[in-house]
Amino acid sequence: MIKLSSRNKTFFYLLLLFTGYVAYTLLRPYLGVIVFSMVVVIVFRPLYRRYLRWFKRRQGPAIALTLVTIFVVILIPTALVVQVTADQALDLYRNVVTLKAEQMTSLSQVISELNELLKRLPFEHGYQLTEQEIIQSLKRVVTPVGSFLASHAMEVGSSTVDIITTFIIFVSLVATLLPAWPRAIQFLKELSPLDDELDQKYIDRVTAMTQSMVRGIFVVAVTQGLVMGLFLWIAGVHYIAFWTLLAVFLSILPVGASMIAFPVGGYLILTGDLWQGAVVIVGYVLVVSNIDSLLRSRLVPREAQLNPVLVLLSLFGGLKLFGFMGVIYGPVVMIFLMTTIEIYLEHYRVLVRAESSLDCSEPPASPEIGQ
Repeated sequence: MIKLSSRNKTFFYLLLLFTGYVAYTLLRPYLGVIVFSMVVVIVFRPLYRRYLRWFKRRQGPAIALTLVTIFVVILIPTALVVQVTADQALDLYRNVVTLKAEQMTSLSQVISELNELLKRLPFEHGYQLTEQEIIQSLKRVVTPVGSFLASHAMEVGSSTVDIITTFIIFVSLVATLLPAWPRAIQFLKELSPLDDELDQKYIDRVTAMTQSMVRGIFVVAVTQGLVMGLFLWIAGVHYIAFWTLLAVFLSILPVGASMIAFPVGGYLILTGDLWQGAVVIVGYVLVVSNIDSLLRSRLVPREAQLNPVLVLLSLFGGLKLFGFMGVIYGPVVMIFLMTTIEIYLEHYRVLVRAESSLDCSEPPASPEIGQ
């Protein structure tokens, strides 16, 4: 066995830090796709093992069919929905920007109804809503969204090479990690200074919480958003793809799609579309709001459920810190944090208490004679 001096150890650790920094700089543009690929492998590896049994342990067909499933279930529908939603959002942005007060007779009716309600309030001080104020408020809200969509549409059109590169990296990583996942886990265990038992607990908890994040958050949110979009479509609401995607995003939050259902339903009722507004509100109350309780208990075990507040903080924190890919980074970072805290509470805190109790139970040393 090679004996290393302190000088050799210092040089080795400095070299390790330097190579780690160089590797991070090299891979930083693709960290998002790397993390996303690992999440996809964790979620779809049970399906890959099933395909592997179907094809009698032949990895090639199993990997190919798993990749096809990933594209059919996730990537292609997501790309189509995002494209249609972006187009409708840009149309909505253009219509709101060019909107004039005399073009909205239904808005005048709603404002008159709201002004009548304001007069009846005990703390009302003569304030009245106007069509121009409402339109200007809509423009202030929609203009940043439209500018964001327009700028990113130009970026997507001018970054075809980056999209192709990201696609190749994603397919290569998933195809490599699906069969090699056990070897990758074993490699991480060998690198870790922790006991193998703690390493396995860490891996199991991170895997379970990642699967619960996908199943219990995104699957439930997508289902709620799609059902909310169905009720909006029945009610004849325009820009249905935009509102549906917004409902999916809001369903991740504790308030859910109620931020769409009640305003839209109330607007429809005030403008005379009584049954359309009732469909939106009643559909949310009786169907959409109960989807979470019906699906979450079946998709996610109780011990793996994530707190909605932590999910909310991780999503917005990830978006603020990392941009769009923070939707992936944020929850993954939160999963690691919660797993670390749980392992500390289950193991290290007990170990520290045991050591402290042993120290306290030792009798004090007898003084030496003559001191």
